[in-house]
Amino acid sequence: MTAKLGDWLLARGKITEEQLQRGLQDKAFFGERLGNSLVKLGFIDEDTLGEYLAEIARTRYAPARRLESVPPEVIASVPARLAAKYWIVPIVIEGRRLHLAMRDPKDLIALDEIAFLTGLPIEPYVATEFRLIRAIERYYKISLGTKAIPVTPGPPDPVRSKIAPVVQPSQKPSEPEVGLDGLPLNADPQDLDQPFLSPSGGAPPPTLEPGEPLPRSLDAWREGDRESSVAGRDPVLATEPGPDRQAPRPPTGSTRPLAAVAAPPG
Repeated sequence: MTAKLGDWLLARGKITEEQLQRGLQDKAFFGERLGNSLVKLGFIDEDTLGEYLAEIARTRYAPARRLESVPPEVIASVPARLAAKYWIVPIVIEGRRLHLAMRDPKDLIALDEIAFLTGLPIEPYVATEFRLIRAIERYYKISLGTKAIPVTPGPPDPVRSKIAPVVQPSQKPSEPEVGLDGLPLNADPQDLDQPFLSPSGGAPPPTLEPGEPLPRSLDAWREGDRESSVAGRDPVLATEPGPDRQAPRPPTGSTRPLAAVAAPPG
Protein backbone atom coordinates (compact mmCIF):
# COMPACT_ATOMS: atom_id res chain seq x y z
CA MET A 1 0.00 0.00 0.00
CA THR A 2 2.89 2.38 0.69
CA ALA A 3 4.26 2.26 -2.87
CA LYS A 4 0.77 2.56 -4.37
CA LEU A 5 -0.03 5.60 -2.26
CA GLY A 6 3.19 7.31 -3.32
CA ASP A 7 2.57 6.58 -6.99
CA TRP A 8 -1.04 7.71 -6.69
CA LEU A 9 -0.02 11.04 -5.18
CA LEU A 10 2.82 11.60 -7.66
CA ALA A 11 0.61 10.82 -10.64
CA ARG A 12 -1.93 13.45 -9.55
CA GLY A 13 0.68 16.04 -8.69
CA LYS A 14 -0.26 16.03 -5.01
CA ILE A 15 3.35 15.76 -3.81
CA THR A 16 6.85 15.94 -5.22
CA GLU A 17 9.47 13.22 -5.24
CA GLU A 18 11.40 15.02 -2.52
CA GLN A 19 8.30 15.19 -0.33
CA LEU A 20 7.67 11.50 -0.87
CA GLN A 21 11.19 10.65 0.28
CA ARG A 22 10.75 12.86 3.34
CA GLY A 23 7.51 11.05 4.12
CA LEU A 24 9.16 7.65 3.74
CA GLN A 25 11.93 8.68 6.14
CA ASP A 26 9.38 9.88 8.69
CA LYS A 27 7.40 6.65 8.30
CA ALA A 28 10.51 4.52 8.87
CA PHE A 29 11.63 6.55 11.88
CA PHE A 30 8.30 6.73 13.73
CA GLY A 31 6.80 3.45 12.49
CA GLU A 32 3.70 5.13 11.05
CA ARG A 33 1.76 4.68 7.83
CA LEU A 34 2.91 6.79 4.92
CA GLY A 35 -0.41 8.62 4.69
CA ASN A 36 -0.25 9.66 8.34
CA SER A 37 3.33 10.87 7.90
CA LEU A 38 2.47 12.96 4.84
CA VAL A 39 -0.49 14.57 6.60
CA LYS A 40 1.61 15.27 9.70
CA LEU A 41 4.34 16.88 7.61
CA GLY A 42 1.74 19.05 5.87
CA PHE A 43 2.41 17.70 2.37
CA ILE A 44 -1.21 16.54 1.89
CA ASP A 45 -4.46 17.19 3.74
CA GLU A 46 -6.74 14.67 5.37
CA ASP A 47 -9.30 14.78 2.58
CA THR A 48 -6.66 13.91 -0.03
CA LEU A 49 -5.73 10.83 1.96
CA GLY A 50 -9.41 9.98 2.39
CA GLU A 51 -9.95 10.28 -1.36
CA TYR A 52 -7.19 7.76 -1.96
CA LEU A 53 -8.57 5.37 0.69
CA ALA A 54 -12.05 5.55 -0.81
CA GLU A 55 -10.70 4.79 -4.27
CA ILE A 56 -8.80 1.67 -3.28
CA ALA A 57 -11.67 0.46 -1.04
CA ARG A 58 -14.26 1.30 -3.70
CA THR A 59 -16.54 2.93 -1.18
CA ARG A 60 -17.43 6.41 0.04
CA TYR A 61 -15.26 8.57 2.24
CA ALA A 62 -16.50 9.95 5.58
CA PRO A 63 -14.86 13.36 6.07
CA ALA A 64 -14.18 14.88 9.46
CA ARG A 65 -17.43 16.84 9.50
CA ARG A 66 -19.45 13.61 9.32
CA LEU A 67 -17.92 12.46 12.62
CA GLU A 68 -18.16 15.77 14.49
CA SER A 69 -21.75 15.72 15.78
CA VAL A 70 -23.16 12.21 16.05
CA PRO A 71 -26.40 11.82 18.08
CA PRO A 72 -25.99 9.83 21.33
CA GLU A 73 -28.62 7.27 20.30
CA VAL A 74 -26.61 6.50 17.17
CA ILE A 75 -23.41 6.07 19.16
CA ALA A 76 -25.27 3.76 21.57
CA SER A 77 -26.15 1.41 18.69
CA VAL A 78 -22.55 0.12 18.64
CA PRO A 79 -20.89 -0.97 21.92
CA ALA A 80 -17.58 0.59 22.88
CA ARG A 81 -15.97 -2.85 22.86
CA LEU A 82 -16.69 -3.36 19.16
CA ALA A 83 -15.88 0.24 18.27
CA ALA A 84 -12.38 -0.13 19.73
CA LYS A 85 -11.93 -3.64 18.34
CA TYR A 86 -12.77 -2.85 14.72
CA TRP A 87 -12.09 0.92 14.68
CA ILE A 88 -15.62 1.88 13.70
CA VAL A 89 -17.89 4.82 14.49
CA PRO A 90 -21.62 4.94 13.65
CA ILE A 91 -22.44 8.27 12.03
CA VAL A 92 -26.16 8.13 11.20
CA ILE A 93 -29.19 5.85 10.88
CA GLU A 94 -31.20 6.57 7.74
CA GLY A 95 -33.92 4.50 6.12
CA ARG A 96 -33.39 1.66 8.55
CA ARG A 97 -29.72 1.49 7.53
CA LEU A 98 -26.74 2.12 9.80
CA HIS A 99 -24.04 4.26 8.17
CA LEU A 100 -20.71 3.22 9.63
CA ALA A 101 -17.30 4.91 9.34
CA MET A 102 -14.60 2.24 9.33
CA ARG A 103 -10.89 1.82 8.96
CA ASP A 104 -11.41 -1.22 6.72
CA PRO A 105 -14.78 -1.22 4.94
CA LYS A 106 -13.97 -4.67 3.51
CA ASP A 107 -13.83 -6.33 6.93
CA LEU A 108 -16.70 -8.79 6.48
CA ILE A 109 -16.39 -10.13 10.03
CA ALA A 110 -16.93 -6.68 11.51
CA LEU A 111 -19.81 -5.95 9.13
CA ASP A 112 -21.57 -9.22 9.97
CA GLU A 113 -21.13 -8.79 13.72
CA ILE A 114 -22.48 -5.23 13.75
CA ALA A 115 -25.38 -6.15 11.47
CA PHE A 116 -26.31 -9.10 13.69
CA LEU A 117 -26.07 -6.98 16.85
CA THR A 118 -28.10 -4.02 15.59
CA GLY A 119 -30.43 -5.88 13.25
CA LEU A 120 -29.80 -3.21 10.61
CA PRO A 121 -28.13 -3.36 7.23
CA ILE A 122 -24.73 -1.64 7.20
CA GLU A 123 -23.66 1.13 4.85
CA PRO A 124 -19.84 1.26 5.17
CA TYR A 125 -17.66 4.34 4.75
CA VAL A 126 -13.91 4.70 5.01
CA ALA A 127 -12.25 7.22 7.32
CA THR A 128 -8.68 8.07 8.25
CA GLU A 129 -7.16 6.33 11.24
CA PHE A 130 -6.41 9.39 13.33
CA ARG A 131 -9.95 10.71 12.74
CA LEU A 132 -11.44 7.43 13.94
CA ILE A 133 -9.20 7.41 17.02
CA ARG A 134 -10.31 10.91 17.97
CA ALA A 135 -13.99 10.07 17.49
CA ILE A 136 -13.85 6.79 19.44
CA GLU A 137 -12.07 8.40 22.38
CA ARG A 138 -14.48 11.33 22.36
CA TYR A 139 -17.78 9.47 22.12
CA TYR A 140 -17.00 6.35 24.13
CA LYS A 141 -14.82 8.00 26.78
CA ILE A 142 -12.04 5.46 26.37
CA SER A 143 -8.36 5.83 25.60
CA LEU A 144 -7.02 3.71 22.80
CA GLY A 145 -3.44 4.79 23.50
CA THR A 146 -0.52 3.69 21.36
CA LYS A 147 -1.83 0.12 21.20
CA ALA A 148 -4.59 1.28 18.86
CA ILE A 149 -2.09 2.65 16.35
CA PRO A 150 -0.61 -0.07 14.15
CA VAL A 151 3.15 0.34 14.35
CA THR A 152 5.33 -1.11 11.61
CA PRO A 153 8.97 -1.51 12.69
CA GLY A 154 11.32 0.52 10.56
CA PRO A 155 14.51 -0.83 8.99
CA PRO A 156 17.35 -1.62 11.39
CA ASP A 157 19.79 1.17 12.07
CA PRO A 158 23.04 0.23 10.26
CA VAL A 159 25.11 2.25 12.70
CA ARG A 160 23.51 0.75 15.81
CA SER A 161 23.82 -2.81 14.46
CA LYS A 162 27.60 -2.40 14.16
CA ILE A 163 28.05 -1.36 17.77
CA ALA A 164 28.91 -4.24 20.06
CA PRO A 165 26.82 -4.60 23.19
CA VAL A 166 28.31 -2.91 26.21
CA VAL A 167 29.11 -5.22 29.12
CA GLN A 168 27.85 -3.79 32.39
CA PRO A 169 30.06 -4.01 35.49
CA SER A 170 27.73 -6.60 37.00
CA GLN A 171 28.12 -8.73 33.87
CA LYS A 172 31.89 -9.34 34.13
CA PRO A 173 32.95 -12.81 32.99
CA SER A 174 33.20 -15.41 35.72
CA GLU A 175 36.55 -16.98 36.57
CA PRO A 176 37.06 -20.57 35.39
CA GLU A 177 37.05 -23.40 37.94
CA VAL A 178 40.49 -24.79 38.74
CA GLY A 179 41.63 -28.05 40.27
CA LEU A 180 44.04 -28.77 43.13
CA ASP A 181 46.98 -28.31 40.77
CA GLY A 182 45.83 -24.81 39.90
CA LEU A 183 44.97 -25.65 36.27
CA PRO A 184 41.53 -25.03 34.73
CA LEU A 185 39.23 -28.04 34.84
CA ASN A 186 38.13 -27.48 31.25
CA ALA A 187 41.61 -26.83 29.89
CA ASP A 188 42.70 -28.35 26.60
CA PRO A 189 45.26 -31.15 27.14
CA GLN A 190 47.53 -29.45 24.60
CA ASP A 191 47.53 -26.29 26.69
CA LEU A 192 48.60 -27.94 29.94
CA ASP A 193 52.29 -27.53 29.05
CA GLN A 194 51.85 -23.75 28.74
CA PRO A 195 52.31 -21.45 31.76
CA PHE A 196 48.98 -20.76 33.42
CA LEU A 197 48.05 -17.28 34.59
CA SER A 198 45.18 -16.70 36.97
CA PRO A 199 42.18 -14.74 35.59
CA SER A 200 42.84 -11.94 38.07
CA GLY A 201 46.22 -11.30 36.48
CA GLY A 202 48.34 -12.43 39.47
CA ALA A 203 51.18 -14.89 39.61
CA PRO A 204 50.54 -18.52 38.64
CA PRO A 205 49.83 -20.91 41.50
CA PRO A 206 52.73 -23.03 42.82
CA THR A 207 53.28 -26.36 41.09
CA LEU A 208 54.62 -29.65 42.47
CA GLU A 209 58.08 -30.88 41.60
CA PRO A 210 58.11 -33.93 39.30
CA GLY A 211 58.57 -37.16 41.21
CA GLU A 212 57.59 -40.77 41.02
CA PRO A 213 54.46 -41.57 39.06
CA LEU A 214 51.33 -42.06 41.11
CA PRO A 215 49.80 -45.54 41.25
CA ARG A 216 46.99 -46.11 38.81
CA SER A 217 44.76 -47.96 41.29
CA LEU A 218 44.34 -48.80 44.97
CA ASP A 219 45.61 -52.36 44.39
CA ALA A 220 48.77 -51.03 42.82
CA TRP A 221 49.28 -48.75 45.79
CA ARG A 222 48.82 -51.64 48.23
CA GLU A 223 51.21 -53.82 46.26
CA GLY A 224 53.83 -51.09 46.33
CA ASP A 225 53.33 -50.59 50.07
CA ARG A 226 53.72 -54.32 50.71
CA GLU A 227 56.99 -54.44 48.77
CA SER A 228 58.34 -51.44 50.65
CA SER A 229 57.47 -53.09 53.98
CA VAL A 230 59.30 -56.27 53.06
CA ALA A 231 62.28 -54.27 51.95
CA GLY A 232 62.33 -52.47 55.28
CA ARG A 233 62.34 -55.67 57.36
CA ASP A 234 64.99 -57.65 55.42
CA PRO A 235 67.14 -55.53 53.17
CA VAL A 236 69.10 -58.60 52.11
CA LEU A 237 66.04 -60.41 50.76
CA ALA A 238 64.66 -57.26 49.25
CA THR A 239 67.70 -56.81 47.01
CA GLU A 240 68.79 -59.15 44.31
CA PRO A 241 72.41 -60.33 44.34
CA GLY A 242 74.63 -58.53 41.96
CA PRO A 243 77.71 -59.79 40.20
CA ASP A 244 79.94 -58.74 43.11
CA ARG A 245 77.61 -60.02 45.84
CA GLN A 246 77.59 -63.66 47.04
CA ALA A 247 74.37 -65.53 47.54
CA PRO A 248 73.55 -66.56 51.12
CA ARG A 249 74.92 -69.94 52.25
CA PRO A 250 72.51 -72.84 52.77
CA PRO A 251 71.87 -73.95 56.34
CA THR A 252 74.51 -76.26 57.83
CA GLY A 253 73.13 -79.61 58.92
CA SER A 254 74.25 -82.81 57.18
CA THR A 255 77.28 -82.60 54.93
CA ARG A 256 76.11 -85.53 52.84
CA PRO A 257 74.87 -84.76 49.40
CA LEU A 258 71.16 -84.99 48.86
CA ALA A 259 71.58 -87.64 46.18
CA ALA A 260 73.16 -90.09 48.67
CA VAL A 261 70.31 -89.75 51.09
CA ALA A 262 67.66 -90.25 48.46
CA ALA A 263 69.33 -93.34 46.82
CA PRO A 264 68.03 -96.81 47.87
CA PRO A 265 70.46 -99.31 49.51
CA GLY A 266 72.43 -101.46 47.06
